[in-house]
Amino acid sequence: MEEFHWTTIHARAVLQILYFFLPAYLANMSPVLVRPWLRALAVPIDGGMSFRGKRLLGDHKTWRGLLAGTVVGMIAYELQRFASEAGFAGDLVLIDCAAHPLLPGLLMGLGAGVGDSVKSFFKRRLDIEPGASWPIFDQLDFFCRRFPIRWADQCAAALADAFEPANCFTRKHGE
Repeated sequence: MEEFHWTTIHARAVLQILYFFLPAYLANMSPVLVRPWLRALAVPIDGGMSFRGKRLLGDHKTWRGLLAGTVVGMIAYELQRFASEAGFAGDLVLIDCAAHPLLPGLLMGLGAGVGDSVKSFFKRRLDIEPGASWPIFDQLDFFCRRFPIRWADQCAAALADAFEPANCFTRKHGE
């Protein structure tokens, strides 16, 4: 029997996590990539409003970026779903992509933009410039945006299994 090493388990887990977060990673990058296009949507989400003398989000959080992130998240997830259905993703997939078309991608893309906007709100309160690093929080918010998708998928699967007629109405042996 072949000996199994912890490094193999860790490497696979890292790849699964990276693959799982891929739609949100791509959604998070997309606002910068679409900057030359959709100029009509390059309007700040906060509409220029302020809170306690400071902009809510700033000029860098635009409807164009939020829309781009949402669309890119959906496209990336759908590509993962197609790869999974075609058998290309192997054991990288952590959720049943076939059972959840489109919605997880929409939530990941939208979540990336909304989560980034929430972080920007707090950065403005702390006088951290747009684009400046905010160690730990720059990474933590990303996890917090994506984790609920995984949790919701697990809850839905558990509820579906629990309420499946075959599981609810079983007979004891001998009846």
